[in-house]
Amino acid sequence: MGEDNIVLIQFSDFGLGRGLYITHALSNLGLNVTVVTNKPVYPSDKQDQENLDIKAKVTEIRIPFGEILYESILGRLISYTIFTFLSFIQLLAVKPKIIYSRGPQPFTELTCILYENFGRRVKIISDITDLWPDALEYTTLNIIFKKTLILLGNVANEFIYPHVDVIVTHDELMAEVLRKRSQRPVHVLQGVLDLKRFRPIEKGKLILPQQISDFVRERFVVLYAGLLGPFQNPYVLTDLAENLYKENINDVVVLVVGDGPLKNDLETKAKEASLNNIKFVERIPHEEMVYFYNAADICVLPYASIDFLAIGLPKKFIEYAACGKPIICVSPRCVASSLCSTHRAGFHVEPSSEAISQIIEIILKLKEDVNLRNTIAMNSRSMAEELFSLEHGASVLESIIK
Repeated sequence: MGEDNIVLIQFSDFGLGRGLYITHALSNLGLNVTVVTNKPVYPSDKQDQENLDIKAKVTEIRIPFGEILYESILGRLISYTIFTFLSFIQLLAVKPKIIYSRGPQPFTELTCILYENFGRRVKIISDITDLWPDALEYTTLNIIFKKTLILLGNVANEFIYPHVDVIVTHDELMAEVLRKRSQRPVHVLQGVLDLKRFRPIEKGKLILPQQISDFVRERFVVLYAGLLGPFQNPYVLTDLAENLYKENINDVVVLVVGDGPLKNDLETKAKEASLNNIKFVERIPHEEMVYFYNAADICVLPYASIDFLAIGLPKKFIEYAACGKPIICVSPRCVASSLCSTHRAGFHVEPSSEAISQIIEIILKLKEDVNLRNTIAMNSRSMAEELFSLEHGASVLESIIK
């Protein structure tokens, strides 16, 4: 495969995420891989080095006023449109034989089709992990604007599906939906991660900023990492911290690593309630996240009470598991909660008025029962080794490409 050129094209909020490890897996197949992405919308104060050790050329496009534009739906559409045309120029320069489109759908697919229409012979793999435009139904947009965007999104999908050679998604529920809509072959690749990098590490060997070390020292740590937006229902985190405080459970703390539109609101809520048992950390370089995951005793995956989210399998879930952490899914029944149950890697709590008390009950149970905690942790890591390894990802991708 060494003579083949493949481009992975993706617009990112925080960084390449799933795309980063798909790039690893594609490189391991002997393909010449180029990544076309954007400067992440939510930047880090530190240099983001997540792309430095992959065997691929990474072209990063800077979108003007990226973070400001991203605060509104219209601004996001403008960002995606700019990226569509700038990434098309990159494709003309690279001349790939295969394009792996990582989204946002349908914008990067439109880039691929535009390239194809310039007389290029190319195979298009579309990796779809979010169901668009369906998700717009759950936004607070003006109803006319919302319905217009949904109509345009469905028209765009009807246009792009016949041009796509194969679709990749992260679970069988999503695959069934996409097979019916697209009438294209759909393969499941649940997740890809470097399990040598993301692995269990003893707490005494962690490299953490001093203020974080002081915060977690000799405490039972509940961690959330990722986007702080309405679909993630991050108010679970401040509610948990507030209830721990009210119940005088002083040796359990909540660590939140991430950014997003609700972060300022969460910080304000914690400050007004004088909560010193919850700490918010700015986004950090991806390769350092392994230390934060391993500072935790339990990791939380909250989802809003929206049935639509049942098809989701977020990157944070895969990284929690790789580091061997018990996972509490605070969500409607979904792919992640089903995996937790099947592999005995964690717990599922339905969103309700009783959810916080149930979470605290689980936390205290695992805090007191070290053997149970260790067993669930080992199950979580075993799940990652079975489903999310680079080797498994490479074998799935190889069969698709061949």
